[in-house]
Amino acid sequence: MDINLLALSVGNSRLAIGTFVSGELQHVTRVPHTQRADWPAIITQAWMPIAKRDSAAIVAASVNPPLEAPLEQAVKAATAHDVEWIGREIDLPIKTRVKSPRETGIDRILNMAAAFEQMGKGCVVVDAGTAITIDCCNDAGEFLGGSISPGVAMQLDALHDKTAKLPRIAFARPVGTFGDTTEQAILQGV
Repeated sequence: MDINLLALSVGNSRLAIGTFVSGELQHVTRVPHTQRADWPAIITQAWMPIAKRDSAAIVAASVNPPLEAPLEQAVKAATAHDVEWIGREIDLPIKTRVKSPRETGIDRILNMAAAFEQMGKGCVVVDAGTAITIDCCNDAGEFLGGSISPGVAMQLDALHDKTAKLPRIAFARPVGTFGDTTEQAILQGV
Protein backbone atom coordinates (compact mmCIF):
# COMPACT_ATOMS: atom_id res chain seq x y z
CA MET A 1 0.00 0.00 0.00
CA ASP A 2 1.41 3.40 -0.97
CA ILE A 3 0.57 5.41 2.14
CA ASN A 4 2.66 8.53 2.60
CA LEU A 5 1.81 10.04 5.91
CA LEU A 6 3.05 12.39 8.57
CA ALA A 7 1.52 11.18 11.85
CA LEU A 8 1.50 13.51 14.83
CA SER A 9 0.65 12.57 18.41
CA VAL A 10 0.21 15.38 20.93
CA GLY A 11 0.77 13.88 24.34
CA ASN A 12 0.78 15.43 27.78
CA SER A 13 4.55 16.03 27.78
CA ARG A 14 5.75 15.75 24.19
CA LEU A 15 4.89 15.73 20.51
CA ALA A 16 5.69 12.52 18.61
CA ILE A 17 6.19 12.83 14.84
CA GLY A 18 6.28 9.76 12.61
CA THR A 19 6.95 9.68 8.88
CA PHE A 20 5.48 6.83 6.82
CA VAL A 21 6.90 6.39 3.30
CA SER A 22 5.03 3.90 1.10
CA GLY A 23 3.37 2.47 4.19
CA GLU A 24 6.60 1.93 6.14
CA LEU A 25 7.46 3.89 9.27
CA GLN A 26 10.78 5.54 8.46
CA HIS A 27 11.46 7.78 11.42
CA VAL A 28 10.01 8.93 14.75
CA THR A 29 10.98 12.12 16.54
CA ARG A 30 9.81 13.06 20.03
CA VAL A 31 9.92 16.71 21.04
CA PRO A 32 9.19 17.92 24.59
CA HIS A 33 6.52 20.61 24.73
CA THR A 34 9.13 22.89 26.28
CA GLN A 35 10.75 22.96 22.79
CA ARG A 36 7.58 24.03 20.98
CA ALA A 37 9.48 26.76 19.11
CA ASP A 38 11.33 23.95 17.28
CA TRP A 39 8.14 22.32 15.97
CA PRO A 40 8.10 23.99 12.52
CA ALA A 41 11.69 23.01 11.71
CA ILE A 42 11.24 19.45 12.96
CA ILE A 43 7.93 19.06 11.11
CA THR A 44 9.56 20.39 7.92
CA GLN A 45 12.34 17.81 8.21
CA ALA A 46 9.87 14.98 8.86
CA TRP A 47 7.66 16.08 5.94
CA MET A 48 10.47 16.26 3.34
CA PRO A 49 10.59 12.51 2.48
CA ILE A 50 6.91 12.56 1.44
CA ALA A 51 6.36 16.18 0.41
CA LYS A 52 6.39 15.49 -3.33
CA ARG A 53 4.61 12.13 -3.22
CA ASP A 54 1.04 11.64 -4.36
CA SER A 55 -1.60 11.55 -1.66
CA ALA A 56 0.74 12.62 1.13
CA ALA A 57 -1.30 13.56 4.18
CA ILE A 58 -0.91 14.79 7.72
CA VAL A 59 -2.95 13.22 10.52
CA ALA A 60 -2.91 13.95 14.22
CA ALA A 61 -4.33 12.82 17.52
CA SER A 62 -4.21 14.75 20.75
CA VAL A 63 -4.78 14.37 24.46
CA ASN A 64 -3.71 17.98 25.00
CA PRO A 65 -6.33 20.37 23.52
CA PRO A 66 -4.48 23.63 24.32
CA LEU A 67 -1.67 22.55 21.96
CA GLU A 68 -3.88 21.63 18.99
CA ALA A 69 -4.12 25.15 17.50
CA PRO A 70 -0.36 25.81 17.90
CA LEU A 71 0.33 22.46 16.21
CA GLU A 72 -2.01 23.29 13.33
CA GLN A 73 -0.17 26.61 12.88
CA ALA A 74 3.24 24.92 12.96
CA VAL A 75 2.12 22.29 10.41
CA LYS A 76 0.66 24.93 8.09
CA ALA A 77 3.86 27.01 8.32
CA ALA A 78 6.08 23.98 7.71
CA THR A 79 4.11 22.16 5.00
CA ALA A 80 1.33 24.45 3.67
CA HIS A 81 -1.06 21.57 4.47
CA ASP A 82 -3.85 21.19 7.00
CA VAL A 83 -4.00 18.59 9.75
CA GLU A 84 -6.71 15.93 9.69
CA TRP A 85 -7.64 14.98 13.26
CA ILE A 86 -8.43 11.41 14.22
CA GLY A 87 -11.75 11.41 16.01
CA ARG A 88 -12.92 14.53 14.13
CA GLU A 89 -12.28 14.41 10.38
CA ILE A 90 -11.14 10.78 10.56
CA ASP A 91 -13.29 8.15 12.28
CA LEU A 92 -11.87 6.13 15.16
CA PRO A 93 -10.41 2.81 13.95
CA ILE A 94 -11.95 0.76 16.78
CA LYS A 95 -15.29 0.51 18.56
CA THR A 96 -15.45 1.42 22.23
CA ARG A 97 -17.47 -0.31 24.94
CA VAL A 98 -16.95 2.21 27.74
CA LYS A 99 -19.54 4.36 29.52
CA SER A 100 -18.04 7.70 28.39
CA PRO A 101 -16.30 7.23 25.03
CA ARG A 102 -15.77 10.98 24.53
CA GLU A 103 -13.79 11.13 27.77
CA THR A 104 -11.49 8.27 26.80
CA GLY A 105 -8.08 9.47 25.64
CA ILE A 106 -7.50 9.06 21.91
CA ASP A 107 -4.00 7.78 22.74
CA ARG A 108 -5.47 4.83 24.61
CA ILE A 109 -7.90 4.01 21.81
CA LEU A 110 -5.22 4.22 19.10
CA ASN A 111 -2.78 2.10 21.13
CA MET A 112 -5.47 -0.56 21.45
CA ALA A 113 -6.38 -0.37 17.75
CA ALA A 114 -2.72 -0.83 16.75
CA ALA A 115 -2.28 -3.76 19.14
CA PHE A 116 -5.44 -5.45 17.91
CA GLU A 117 -4.34 -4.99 14.29
CA GLN A 118 -1.06 -6.77 15.12
CA MET A 119 -2.50 -9.49 17.37
CA GLY A 120 -5.87 -10.14 15.74
CA LYS A 121 -7.39 -11.10 19.09
CA GLY A 122 -8.14 -9.70 22.52
CA CYS A 123 -5.08 -8.17 24.11
CA VAL A 124 -3.70 -5.81 26.75
CA VAL A 125 -1.58 -2.71 26.11
CA VAL A 126 0.63 -1.00 28.69
CA ASP A 127 1.80 2.53 27.87
CA ALA A 128 4.23 4.19 30.28
CA GLY A 129 4.39 7.91 29.61
CA THR A 130 3.26 10.89 31.68
CA ALA A 131 0.64 8.44 32.94
CA ILE A 132 0.79 4.65 32.94
CA THR A 133 -2.22 3.21 31.15
CA ILE A 134 -3.21 -0.43 30.97
CA ASP A 135 -6.02 -1.09 28.50
CA CYS A 136 -7.68 -4.10 26.93
CA CYS A 137 -9.87 -5.13 24.03
CA ASN A 138 -11.92 -8.24 23.36
CA ASP A 139 -11.58 -10.70 20.47
CA ALA A 140 -13.88 -8.48 18.37
CA GLY A 141 -11.38 -5.63 18.73
CA GLU A 142 -13.66 -3.55 20.94
CA PHE A 143 -11.97 -1.25 23.45
CA LEU A 144 -13.19 -2.32 26.91
CA GLY A 145 -11.37 0.17 29.13
CA GLY A 146 -8.51 -0.10 31.55
CA SER A 147 -6.61 1.75 34.24
CA ILE A 148 -4.70 5.01 34.52
CA SER A 149 -2.05 5.73 37.14
CA PRO A 150 0.72 8.29 37.58
CA GLY A 151 3.76 7.84 35.37
CA VAL A 152 7.23 7.32 36.80
CA ALA A 153 8.23 11.01 36.72
CA MET A 154 4.96 11.99 38.40
CA GLN A 155 5.47 9.35 41.09
CA LEU A 156 9.02 10.55 41.74
CA ASP A 157 7.85 14.17 41.94
CA ALA A 158 4.97 13.30 44.29
CA LEU A 159 7.24 11.37 46.66
CA HIS A 160 9.49 14.40 46.97
CA ASP A 161 6.77 17.08 46.98
CA LYS A 162 4.42 15.34 49.43
CA THR A 163 6.96 14.17 52.01
CA ALA A 164 9.33 16.00 54.34
CA LYS A 165 12.55 14.11 53.72
CA LEU A 166 12.42 12.05 50.54
CA PRO A 167 14.83 13.44 47.95
CA ARG A 168 14.02 14.37 44.38
CA ILE A 169 15.76 11.80 42.20
CA ALA A 170 15.96 11.05 38.50
CA PHE A 171 14.64 7.77 37.22
CA ALA A 172 17.20 5.02 36.72
CA ARG A 173 16.99 1.26 36.56
CA PRO A 174 16.97 -0.01 40.15
CA VAL A 175 19.80 -2.25 41.30
CA GLY A 176 19.02 -5.55 43.00
CA THR A 177 15.72 -6.64 44.50
CA PHE A 178 15.53 -4.38 47.56
CA GLY A 179 16.78 -0.84 47.89
CA ASP A 180 19.59 -0.51 50.42
CA THR A 181 19.52 3.30 50.19
CA THR A 182 16.57 5.66 50.22
CA GLU A 183 17.16 6.46 46.55
CA GLN A 184 17.29 2.77 45.58
CA ALA A 185 14.18 2.06 47.67
CA ILE A 186 12.30 4.80 45.81
CA LEU A 187 13.43 3.41 42.45
CA GLN A 188 12.29 -0.07 43.50
CA GLY A 189 8.89 1.39 44.35
CA VAL A 190 8.25 3.22 41.14
